Amino acid sequence: IELRIMAHISGDENLLRAFANGEDIHRATAGEIFGVEREAVNSEQRRYAKVINFGLIYG
Repeated sequence: IELRIMAHISGDENLLRAFANGEDIHRATAGEIFGVEREAVNSEQRRYAKVINFGLIYG
């Protein structure tokens, strides 16, 4: 829920679109960070993206 709130408050188009489309937010972030298609994101890349996503919220 925290990431949905962050998307709403920040107005981030990519996050809002990903949530609206029911996408895996961490996979979407990993795709952006690592420059790969979302389908090609591996578990390690997704884990790093998850840390980044929550790090933005909690520091």
